[in-house]
Amino acid sequence: RSRAGRYFLDSASKALQHDSFTMDVLVAASTCVTSVYGLGLTVLCFTNADSPVLTELRGSAAHFLAMAPVLLLVVLGGKKLEFRARQRTAAALKELLAAQPTTAMVRLPENGGSFQEMPLELLELGDRCRISVGSRFPAEGVVVEGGGAADESLVTGESA
Repeated sequence: RSRAGRYFLDSASKALQHDSFTMDVLVAASTCVTSVYGLGLTVLCFTNADSPVLTELRGSAAHFLAMAPVLLLVVLGGKKLEFRARQRTAAALKELLAAQPTTAMVRLPENGGSFQEMPLELLELGDRCRISVGSRFPAEGVVVEGGGAADESLVTGESA
């Protein structure tokens, strides 16, 4: 038994115990069927060597026996690629969250409209914030006064 095959059999068994039909169930079932069919065909071909029909099927038996490990290899390769993609996505999200500002320059009407730095948690709907050149946007909003350009690559996914 290969460790890869055992992984899929164990995973499929657990999934079926929980009445769940996962990809691992399909992989385990297909590799088992392919292996049993190939083994049965091989035994049948060599025990009935006189039969012309079975003689022609000998090559097919080898193909069926070879398909199980190939299928496991392809699916495990896909799982590895998916795992790497998830790790990269998680790392990118952590980086994105780390880049988020923790404070905002908020206009306080009670102080004659002057701006004061305050934590983002205290930011409320309708507050007016000042965005300095090169700073990050603390929240989503609408430009009320002034103008400028912003690097939207973080939102659009384009390279900067």
